[in-house]
Amino acid sequence: MHFVENSIYHIYNRSFNRVTVFQKPRHYEFFLHKLATLNSITDVLAYCIMPDHFHVMVYVRQDGQATRQTAQSGQTGMQALSRRIGTVLSSYTQGLNKESNRKGSLFQPKTKSKELERLEDCVSFFHYIHRNPVKGGPVKDPREWPYSSFTEFYNNKVKVCNLSVARELLDLPRDPIVFISQYELSKDYTVELE
Repeated sequence: MHFVENSIYHIYNRSFNRVTVFQKPRHYEFFLHKLATLNSITDVLAYCIMPDHFHVMVYVRQDGQATRQTAQSGQTGMQALSRRIGTVLSSYTQGLNKESNRKGSLFQPKTKSKELERLEDCVSFFHYIHRNPVKGGPVKDPREWPYSSFTEFYNNKVKVCNLSVARELLDLPRDPIVFISQYELSKDYTVELE
């Protein structure tokens, strides 16, 4: 993954063979805790954690923290955000492997990222991310899924996202009724992911 400052990205990955890797509420909470660490170098704008995959939308700030090169012994430099995402996945995998007495990777080897250049695409992806639990089946209303940022915006309660930055960049309404209306209007938008 390569990130450019002052840009918005949709980051996503899924488990090998679509195996359920988030099995219990504490697994989701542990992953969300790890995901929140991204905010020290970037701004998390939206997320959704599903049983076998996740989506995250981030804004790479102009301060250079996310794009600076980091190097470990014997390796070429990697951008800080790429390394941090790898650490989140590795840390979660280690924790679940230890708990389940298993070995090996949980997620596909390459986490993907897509730069979103137009405001319309950013807003559409924002709502696409929140439609995952509705489209995927566990719930009929995005407010019922506790592992997405939809409720953060709807209830105005920060858990992982930088709500003020997301609202400013994506021109999101603060009013919950208007927010739901905007979500409803975006339902026709579909996204093809590799």
